[in-house]
Amino acid sequence: MLFRQASVEDLDAVMSAIEDGRVALAAMGLDQWQGGSPNAEMVREDMACEYTYVAVDDETGDVLGTVSFTDAGDGDYDNVIDGAWTRDLPNTPNPPHGGRYAALHRIAVSAKAARRGVGTFLVKQSIRLARERGLDAVRADTHIDNIPMQRTFEKCGMVRCCEILLSTDDEPTKERIGYELALS
Repeated sequence: MLFRQASVEDLDAVMSAIEDGRVALAAMGLDQWQGGSPNAEMVREDMACEYTYVAVDDETGDVLGTVSFTDAGDGDYDNVIDGAWTRDLPNTPNPPHGGRYAALHRIAVSAKAARRGVGTFLVKQSIRLARERGLDAVRADTHIDNIPMQRTFEKCGMVRCCEILLSTDDEPTKERIGYELALS
């Protein structure tokens, strides 16, 4: 598998992986991603800011999964309702390279690549990228009942440390579990 920055040509494949993720979440009975987000406009914006990365089959070139990686901070990560981040790091929204931690969002794996370790690969490669950029930590969040994603974060060494409250209106369940991996 290869990890690379996504291009506009990858938009359909990225959206297909996100849609597969949306279907999988619904099948687990979760309301995560069921309110119209993430959508193509968000992904286009991520691509324009160089946040979108993909896992690609090194033989076929097919996009197997995607992650949004930003080191520009995440305002929702200030909305801690229980616990605390392991590191006290600033939210500096200076896209594309202004924060001291990486935030991982929109992790999705295509149905054809399910249970092949693609999600773990995406998180591990994102951690590698954060180290290369000299960041102090990697943060991510997921739905309180999204056990597969929680296990993926934990498998990659991330620590469950807090609960946050999303500010978005398109997610019925706004509570998320925050995970962090300190890099320094």
